[in-house]
Parts: sequence; structure tokens; C-alpha cells
Amino acid sequence: MIGYYLGITLLPVFIGVGLFLGLQLLVVKYHLSDQDAKGYFILAMLFATLTSVGVAYFGGKNFNTQGVEIVSSPIGILVTVGVSIVILITGLLNVRKIYK
Repeated sequence: MIGYYLGITLLPVFIGVGLFLGLQLLVVKYHLSDQDAKGYFILAMLFATLTSVGVAYFGGKNFNTQGVEIVSSPIGILVTVGVSIVILITGLLNVRKIYK
């Protein structure tokens, strides 16, 4: 269960950091405006969030602990969405720092 939560937490982190570094390269090298980069980052993080939520939903299992059934999918979805929101906010705030 710990591996499940660690995996669904790291999936949007790796996707978000990769997207941000790719957009930062486009802004610096190809002179993409920061407003365009923010828009692309929002759309890409929306896709990454939906993909991560799908993995969290279908990868979640029911854990039966001493007669109490624990469903990990809703908790996994909330963790994934929360991590994706934090990555989105951090990325949008740091796109502006590229030019400064």
C-alpha cells in the first residue's frame, strides 16, 4: 500500500518536472513567450493529471485488514490531484522567473 501511494505521488511529479523543463528550454532557446508557455503548461498538466488519476483509479486495490475493507482508489485520486495542483502552481510561478 505504501508503494502504491509513493508511485502515484511520484508519477505526476516526474511528468510535471519534465514538462516544465521542456517548456523552459522552449522559452529560452526558441523565444516562446512566457504567457504561451504558461498556457501550454496548464494544458499539459491537465492531461498529466487525468492520466495520473486514471492510473490511481485502476491501480487501486481493496485492502482487507482484520475485517475492515480499505478502498485505496479515492484516497489515491485525492493524493494525485493534490500533488498535481501543487506542481501546477509551482510551475506557473516559476515560468516568470526565466526572464528575470
